[in-house]
Amino acid sequence: MAANAPCCGTMFALYVLIIIGLVIFAGLMAGLTLGLMSLGLVDLEVLIKSGRPQDRFHASKIFLVVKNQHLLLCTFLIGNALAMESLPIFLDKLVTPWTE
Repeated sequence: MAANAPCCGTMFALYVLIIIGLVIFAGLMAGLTLGLMSLGLVDLEVLIKSGRPQDRFHASKIFLVVKNQHLLLCTFLIGNALAMESLPIFLDKLVTPWTE
């Protein structure tokens, strides 16, 4: 397919915003995957039981999210794959296929 949206039109701006949103969402999913999956459950349990009050509070909130690690990882991977697979669909509307 060729570029469908003429430059500087309303649809062009919408596609650019969608593309930027998809890239940000994919980066967020990748960053959260690295950040949350690197936390150890044992380390969080130690912080919950013997950390400072502020650390106990934050560790207890994070532990609720991280305790189902397989579900969390699948959610992040599916979100990242969804963003990365839909990006060429919107990018195809703006540029010719040989520039992708």
